[in-house]
Amino acid sequence: MAHGDLDLGLLHRIMIRLGELRETSSAWNPPCEAHLMDLVRECRPTGQAVLNYLQRHTDYLNERHLLKIVRGAPLYRVLQLTAKGQTYLQPELAEFGELPILPAVVKGLENKIAVLTYPEEEKEGMLHRLREALAEKGPDLLVKVLVEVGAKIAAGHG
Repeated sequence: MAHGDLDLGLLHRIMIRLGELRETSSAWNPPCEAHLMDLVRECRPTGQAVLNYLQRHTDYLNERHLLKIVRGAPLYRVLQLTAKGQTYLQPELAEFGELPILPAVVKGLENKIAVLTYPEEEKEGMLHRLREALAEKGPDLLVKVLVEVGAKIAAGHG
């Protein structure tokens, strides 16, 4: 890492610490840069140099919309996680409030298979492989089945 570069490890440690502070902070004691000072390992000069180094990192996280900086504090800025920051800490939130696309894709494929002019046994086999791939939660198997079924649908046999 070149002198002056942002430290990816520090960026991650900042986000993790802000996640931990969700449990203990309040409106009267919100998370701020003072809560992060001990995370700065690379640069051990005194006071302002450490704060400047830390603030370059919090500014970057702010620009990436992972946190919001609330100005107005005399020395240390107050930090708030954004929705994107919450998702960084808890990746399963990425699908919250969104319609999952996979069920719609599967339903569409099932409808396309139903109108194919293939024998019923072959159509049932395609449906079985599709459902089996979903049940196994095997992405490679699901892709293989989607390509196979998609090719038959595209061939115009429906």
